[in-house]
Amino acid sequence: MIPLFPRFAPITKSHKSDVELITQKYDPYSDFNFVSLYGWNTDGKTELSILNNNLVIKLKNYTKEGVAYSILGTEQLVESIQSLMDHSRSTELTLIPAVIAEQLNNIKNPFSVQEDRDQHDYVYDLEAIAELQGKNYKKKRNLAHTFEKKYGVDSVFSLLPLSDKLLQREIFSLVDRWQQNKKGPLNEDELIGLKNVFHLHKHVFGTGIYHNKELVAFAIVENLHGQHAMIHYEKTDHNLTGVTEYLMKKTAEHLTNTGYRYLNFQQDLGEQNLRAAKTLWRPMKFLMKYRIIRKNYHGSDL
Repeated sequence: MIPLFPRFAPITKSHKSDVELITQKYDPYSDFNFVSLYGWNTDGKTELSILNNNLVIKLKNYTKEGVAYSILGTEQLVESIQSLMDHSRSTELTLIPAVIAEQLNNIKNPFSVQEDRDQHDYVYDLEAIAELQGKNYKKKRNLAHTFEKKYGVDSVFSLLPLSDKLLQREIFSLVDRWQQNKKGPLNEDELIGLKNVFHLHKHVFGTGIYHNKELVAFAIVENLHGQHAMIHYEKTDHNLTGVTEYLMKKTAEHLTNTGYRYLNFQQDLGEQNLRAAKTLWRPMKFLMKYRIIRKNYHGSDL
Protein backbone atom coordinates (compact mmCIF):
# COMPACT_ATOMS: atom_id res chain seq x y z
CA MET A 1 0.00 0.00 0.00
CA ILE A 2 1.21 3.50 -0.83
CA PRO A 3 1.48 5.63 2.37
CA LEU A 4 -0.43 8.83 2.95
CA PHE A 5 1.41 12.14 2.56
CA PRO A 6 3.72 13.37 4.02
CA ARG A 7 5.08 9.83 4.25
CA PHE A 8 6.70 8.35 1.15
CA ALA A 9 7.66 4.75 0.35
CA PRO A 10 10.33 3.47 -2.07
CA ILE A 11 8.62 1.97 -5.11
CA THR A 12 8.25 -1.82 -5.15
CA LYS A 13 6.51 -4.32 -7.41
CA SER A 14 3.71 -4.55 -4.84
CA HIS A 15 2.68 -0.94 -5.63
CA LYS A 16 1.61 -1.68 -9.21
CA SER A 17 -2.12 -2.15 -8.54
CA ASP A 18 -2.29 0.91 -6.25
CA VAL A 19 -0.56 3.11 -8.84
CA GLU A 20 -2.82 1.90 -11.64
CA LEU A 21 -5.96 2.42 -9.57
CA ILE A 22 -5.24 6.13 -10.01
CA THR A 23 -3.49 6.28 -13.38
CA GLN A 24 -6.22 4.39 -15.24
CA LYS A 25 -8.54 7.35 -14.68
CA TYR A 26 -6.34 9.50 -16.92
CA ASP A 27 -4.45 9.43 -20.19
CA PRO A 28 -1.45 7.09 -19.95
CA TYR A 29 1.35 9.54 -19.19
CA SER A 30 4.75 7.85 -19.26
CA ASP A 31 6.01 9.51 -16.07
CA PHE A 32 3.23 7.97 -13.97
CA ASN A 33 3.30 4.60 -15.73
CA PHE A 34 4.26 1.95 -13.19
CA VAL A 35 6.65 0.02 -15.47
CA SER A 36 8.41 3.26 -16.37
CA LEU A 37 8.63 4.37 -12.73
CA TYR A 38 9.96 0.99 -11.61
CA GLY A 39 12.28 0.51 -14.58
CA TRP A 40 13.90 3.94 -14.41
CA ASN A 41 14.38 3.72 -10.65
CA THR A 42 18.07 3.31 -11.41
CA ASP A 43 19.29 4.98 -8.21
CA GLY A 44 16.79 3.20 -5.94
CA LYS A 45 15.33 6.52 -4.79
CA THR A 46 11.97 6.72 -6.60
CA GLU A 47 9.23 7.12 -3.99
CA LEU A 48 5.44 7.27 -3.90
CA SER A 49 2.83 8.93 -1.71
CA ILE A 50 -0.92 9.59 -1.71
CA LEU A 51 -2.01 13.19 -1.09
CA ASN A 52 -5.77 13.90 -0.99
CA ASN A 53 -6.32 10.79 -3.16
CA ASN A 54 -3.80 12.09 -5.71
CA LEU A 55 -0.67 10.14 -6.65
CA VAL A 56 2.60 11.90 -5.81
CA ILE A 57 5.92 10.78 -7.26
CA LYS A 58 9.46 11.71 -6.22
CA LEU A 59 12.16 10.66 -8.67
CA LYS A 60 15.53 11.54 -10.11
CA ASN A 61 15.33 14.59 -12.35
CA TYR A 62 15.57 13.52 -16.00
CA THR A 63 17.73 16.37 -17.23
CA LYS A 64 19.61 17.90 -14.30
CA GLU A 65 20.92 17.18 -10.83
CA GLY A 66 18.52 16.64 -7.98
CA VAL A 67 15.02 15.23 -7.67
CA ALA A 68 11.69 16.10 -9.21
CA TYR A 69 8.25 16.00 -7.63
CA SER A 70 5.01 15.62 -9.54
CA ILE A 71 1.36 14.88 -8.90
CA LEU A 72 -1.50 13.16 -10.75
CA GLY A 73 -5.08 13.81 -9.71
CA THR A 74 -7.48 16.70 -9.29
CA GLU A 75 -8.78 16.46 -5.72
CA GLN A 76 -8.20 19.52 -3.49
CA LEU A 77 -5.72 20.54 -6.13
CA VAL A 78 -4.48 23.94 -4.95
CA GLU A 79 -4.12 22.72 -1.37
CA SER A 80 -2.34 19.57 -2.56
CA ILE A 81 0.16 21.46 -4.70
CA GLN A 82 0.88 23.92 -1.92
CA SER A 83 1.43 21.08 0.55
CA LEU A 84 3.77 19.29 -1.83
CA MET A 85 5.79 22.43 -2.53
CA ASP A 86 6.08 23.14 1.18
CA HIS A 87 7.20 19.58 1.87
CA SER A 88 9.74 19.50 -0.96
CA ARG A 89 10.95 23.03 -0.14
CA SER A 90 10.65 23.81 -3.82
CA THR A 91 8.92 26.55 -5.79
CA GLU A 92 8.30 24.23 -8.74
CA LEU A 93 6.64 20.94 -9.68
CA THR A 94 7.37 19.31 -13.03
CA LEU A 95 5.92 16.61 -15.34
CA ILE A 96 2.43 17.94 -14.64
CA PRO A 97 -0.24 16.35 -16.88
CA ALA A 98 -2.54 18.58 -18.92
CA VAL A 99 -5.64 17.64 -16.92
CA ILE A 100 -4.11 19.37 -13.88
CA ALA A 101 -2.89 22.39 -15.83
CA GLU A 102 -6.34 22.84 -17.39
CA GLN A 103 -8.08 22.74 -14.02
CA LEU A 104 -5.66 25.25 -12.52
CA ASN A 105 -6.17 27.61 -15.45
CA ASN A 106 -9.90 27.60 -14.72
CA ILE A 107 -9.67 28.56 -11.06
CA LYS A 108 -8.00 31.26 -9.00
CA ASN A 109 -4.65 29.98 -7.77
CA PRO A 110 -1.21 31.26 -6.68
CA PHE A 111 0.72 29.43 -9.42
CA SER A 112 2.16 30.06 -12.85
CA VAL A 113 1.47 27.19 -15.26
CA GLN A 114 4.04 26.83 -18.07
CA GLU A 115 4.05 24.34 -20.94
CA ASP A 116 7.13 22.06 -20.99
CA ARG A 117 7.55 20.93 -24.60
CA ASP A 118 10.60 18.76 -23.84
CA GLN A 119 8.47 16.47 -21.66
CA HIS A 120 5.44 15.93 -23.93
CA ASP A 121 4.70 12.27 -24.70
CA TYR A 122 4.47 11.42 -28.40
CA VAL A 123 1.34 9.45 -29.33
CA TYR A 124 1.04 7.71 -32.70
CA ASP A 125 -1.70 6.08 -34.74
CA LEU A 126 -0.78 2.39 -34.74
CA GLU A 127 -2.71 1.64 -37.91
CA ALA A 128 -0.79 4.37 -39.75
CA ILE A 129 2.57 2.89 -38.67
CA ALA A 130 1.42 -0.63 -39.53
CA GLU A 131 0.48 0.45 -43.06
CA LEU A 132 3.04 3.25 -43.74
CA GLN A 133 0.88 4.67 -46.52
CA GLY A 134 0.94 8.14 -48.07
CA LYS A 135 3.61 10.75 -48.71
CA ASN A 136 4.25 11.42 -45.02
CA TYR A 137 5.52 7.87 -44.63
CA LYS A 138 7.33 7.53 -47.94
CA LYS A 139 10.84 7.44 -46.45
CA LYS A 140 9.82 5.05 -43.67
CA ARG A 141 7.98 2.82 -46.13
CA ASN A 142 10.97 2.69 -48.47
CA LEU A 143 13.34 1.80 -45.65
CA ALA A 144 11.06 -1.00 -44.39
CA HIS A 145 10.81 -2.34 -47.94
CA THR A 146 14.59 -2.13 -48.33
CA PHE A 147 15.08 -4.27 -45.24
CA GLU A 148 12.53 -6.80 -46.43
CA LYS A 149 14.11 -6.98 -49.87
CA LYS A 150 17.73 -7.25 -48.69
CA TYR A 151 17.32 -9.31 -45.53
CA GLY A 152 13.77 -10.63 -45.43
CA VAL A 153 14.54 -14.17 -46.62
CA ASP A 154 16.88 -14.68 -43.67
CA SER A 155 14.90 -12.64 -41.13
CA VAL A 156 11.92 -13.30 -38.92
CA PHE A 157 9.74 -11.13 -36.67
CA SER A 158 9.06 -12.74 -33.31
CA LEU A 159 7.45 -12.10 -29.95
CA LEU A 160 10.15 -12.34 -27.29
CA PRO A 161 9.86 -14.25 -23.98
CA LEU A 162 11.40 -11.61 -21.71
CA SER A 163 11.68 -13.99 -18.75
CA ASP A 164 14.21 -16.10 -20.68
CA LYS A 165 17.78 -15.52 -19.43
CA LEU A 166 19.33 -16.38 -22.80
CA LEU A 167 17.12 -13.82 -24.52
CA GLN A 168 18.07 -11.22 -21.92
CA ARG A 169 21.75 -11.81 -22.73
CA GLU A 170 20.95 -11.42 -26.43
CA ILE A 171 19.25 -8.10 -25.70
CA PHE A 172 22.22 -6.82 -23.69
CA SER A 173 24.54 -7.87 -26.52
CA LEU A 174 22.45 -5.91 -29.01
CA VAL A 175 22.42 -2.86 -26.73
CA ASP A 176 26.21 -3.08 -26.60
CA ARG A 177 26.45 -3.20 -30.42
CA TRP A 178 24.03 -0.29 -30.69
CA GLN A 179 26.17 1.75 -28.32
CA GLN A 180 29.36 0.88 -30.21
CA ASN A 181 27.75 2.14 -33.41
CA LYS A 182 27.09 5.43 -31.61
CA LYS A 183 30.79 5.50 -30.58
CA GLY A 184 29.95 6.48 -27.04
CA PRO A 185 30.13 4.96 -23.56
CA LEU A 186 27.47 2.57 -22.34
CA ASN A 187 24.59 4.27 -20.56
CA GLU A 188 24.69 2.52 -17.20
CA ASP A 189 21.24 3.84 -16.24
CA GLU A 190 19.78 2.25 -19.35
CA LEU A 191 21.32 -1.13 -18.51
CA ILE A 192 20.02 -0.96 -14.93
CA GLY A 193 16.62 0.08 -16.27
CA LEU A 194 16.51 -2.93 -18.59
CA LYS A 195 17.31 -5.28 -15.73
CA ASN A 196 14.54 -3.69 -13.68
CA VAL A 197 12.01 -4.11 -16.48
CA PHE A 198 12.96 -7.77 -16.91
CA HIS A 199 11.71 -8.24 -13.33
CA LEU A 200 8.30 -7.09 -14.64
CA HIS A 201 8.23 -9.55 -17.53
CA LYS A 202 4.69 -10.64 -16.64
CA HIS A 203 3.43 -7.14 -17.43
CA VAL A 204 5.34 -6.37 -20.65
CA PHE A 205 6.30 -8.25 -23.78
CA GLY A 206 9.02 -8.04 -26.37
CA THR A 207 9.00 -7.86 -30.14
CA GLY A 208 12.12 -8.54 -32.14
CA ILE A 209 13.76 -9.22 -35.47
CA TYR A 210 16.17 -12.11 -35.92
CA HIS A 211 18.52 -12.10 -38.90
CA ASN A 212 20.42 -15.32 -39.52
CA LYS A 213 19.27 -16.37 -36.04
CA GLU A 214 20.88 -13.31 -34.41
CA LEU A 215 18.77 -10.71 -32.61
CA VAL A 216 19.13 -7.45 -34.55
CA ALA A 217 16.20 -5.43 -33.20
CA PHE A 218 13.95 -5.44 -30.17
CA ALA A 219 11.26 -3.40 -28.47
CA ILE A 220 9.77 -3.81 -25.01
CA VAL A 221 6.08 -2.98 -25.09
CA GLU A 222 3.26 -2.69 -22.57
CA ASN A 223 -0.46 -2.90 -23.26
CA LEU A 224 -2.35 -0.17 -21.40
CA HIS A 225 -5.91 1.01 -20.91
CA GLY A 226 -7.91 2.94 -23.49
CA GLN A 227 -6.47 0.97 -26.45
CA HIS A 228 -3.04 2.46 -25.77
CA ALA A 229 0.30 0.69 -25.81
CA MET A 230 3.67 2.06 -24.74
CA ILE A 231 7.20 1.33 -25.93
CA HIS A 232 9.63 1.35 -23.01
CA TYR A 233 12.78 0.37 -24.90
CA GLU A 234 13.72 0.01 -28.54
CA LYS A 235 17.13 -0.72 -30.01
CA THR A 236 18.26 -1.93 -33.42
CA ASP A 237 21.46 -2.86 -35.23
CA HIS A 238 21.92 0.09 -37.58
CA ASN A 239 24.24 -1.93 -39.81
CA LEU A 240 21.09 -3.40 -41.36
CA THR A 241 19.37 -0.73 -43.45
CA GLY A 242 15.71 -0.31 -42.58
CA VAL A 243 15.67 -2.63 -39.58
CA THR A 244 14.23 0.07 -37.29
CA GLU A 245 11.38 0.82 -39.68
CA TYR A 246 10.69 -2.88 -40.22
CA LEU A 247 10.56 -3.53 -36.45
CA MET A 248 8.20 -0.61 -35.87
CA LYS A 249 5.93 -1.66 -38.72
CA LYS A 250 5.72 -5.29 -37.55
CA THR A 251 5.23 -4.28 -33.92
CA ALA A 252 2.43 -1.92 -34.94
CA GLU A 253 0.82 -4.69 -37.02
CA HIS A 254 0.85 -7.00 -34.01
CA LEU A 255 -0.64 -4.36 -31.71
CA THR A 256 -3.29 -3.37 -34.24
CA ASN A 257 -4.28 -7.01 -34.74
CA THR A 258 -4.74 -7.41 -30.99
CA GLY A 259 -7.05 -4.39 -30.66
CA TYR A 260 -4.77 -1.46 -29.87
CA ARG A 261 -5.02 1.90 -31.63
CA TYR A 262 -2.50 4.27 -30.05
CA LEU A 263 1.20 4.09 -29.24
CA ASN A 264 2.89 6.22 -26.58
CA PHE A 265 6.62 6.52 -27.35
CA GLN A 266 7.35 8.81 -24.43
CA GLN A 267 9.19 12.17 -24.50
CA ASP A 268 12.32 13.51 -26.20
CA LEU A 269 13.75 15.41 -23.17
CA GLY A 270 14.77 18.24 -25.49
CA GLU A 271 17.37 16.12 -27.34
CA GLN A 272 17.18 17.45 -30.89
CA ASN A 273 18.21 14.24 -32.65
CA LEU A 274 15.64 12.28 -30.68
CA ARG A 275 13.00 14.92 -31.38
CA ALA A 276 13.70 14.73 -35.10
CA ALA A 277 13.51 10.92 -35.06
CA LYS A 278 10.22 10.86 -33.14
CA THR A 279 8.72 13.57 -35.35
CA LEU A 280 9.45 11.55 -38.50
CA TRP A 281 7.01 8.91 -37.25
CA ARG A 282 4.25 11.56 -37.49
CA PRO A 283 2.67 11.78 -34.02
CA MET A 284 -1.09 12.18 -34.08
CA LYS A 285 -1.02 14.12 -30.80
CA PHE A 286 0.98 14.84 -27.67
CA LEU A 287 0.17 14.15 -24.05
CA MET A 288 1.17 17.61 -22.93
CA LYS A 289 2.98 18.35 -19.68
CA TYR A 290 3.61 21.49 -17.69
CA ARG A 291 5.64 23.07 -14.93
CA ILE A 292 3.85 24.65 -11.97
CA ILE A 293 5.73 27.53 -10.33
CA ARG A 294 4.70 29.34 -7.18
CA LYS A 295 4.23 33.06 -7.86
CA ASN A 296 6.01 35.77 -5.88
CA TYR A 297 8.02 33.35 -3.79
CA HIS A 298 10.83 35.06 -1.86
CA GLY A 299 12.26 32.20 0.19
CA SER A 300 15.15 29.91 -0.72
CA ASP A 301 14.67 27.17 -3.30
CA LEU A 302 16.53 24.20 -1.82
